[in-house]
Amino acid sequence: MTLASEPRPDSRAALRETLGRETDTFRTRVRDLLDSHSHVPAEKTRTRREIRRRLDTDPEAVTFDGWEEIDRHSRPLAWQAWVLDHAPLGITLTGAAYHDNQIRYANLAFQELTGYGPATLSGANPRFLQTEETDEERRADFVEALRTWEPVTVEIHNERADGRPFSNRVSLVPVAGADGTVEHWFGIQAAVAWPAGRP
Repeated sequence: MTLASEPRPDSRAALRETLGRETDTFRTRVRDLLDSHSHVPAEKTRTRREIRRRLDTDPEAVTFDGWEEIDRHSRPLAWQAWVLDHAPLGITLTGAAYHDNQIRYANLAFQELTGYGPATLSGANPRFLQTEETDEERRADFVEALRTWEPVTVEIHNERADGRPFSNRVSLVPVAGADGTVEHWFGIQAAVAWPAGRP
């Protein structure tokens, strides 16, 4: 297998601590994260500028394809995933486990990783990426995290839209509502191995 270059582990940890926070806290943490990774290749400069530009948008005023289908309660969180469209990690926002973790928003990085577009992803449960070869123990780790409302990071076997299998490192981040009930989950994904080179 060919190893893919996953973004540094500290980026994943920083995003786990950032996603789902209040808007101002999210903005501050993402700016700090961008500043702490200031030495980036020239081709990434545009990406960083776009993330900064999106950070300055009003979550209540932004619109994009599919925005009207996202319920008002989920929009501030969908805005966070949208801000990170061009981040080096796939970001998904799903609803609660008791609503089958339906995808509310999947950023561009996740779409590129999986080969699926918004029409397929919207309303789907991310488990559709799993295959018969997906390890049952890994699936059980997800189920346990969803049941106990705890974060988890699991390396799992998935399959792209083109049928290519890949190893996907997935972190689940619970987001509690005002009453303490976990109503949303963020997923952070990156391929860690491709069987025959990166698509």
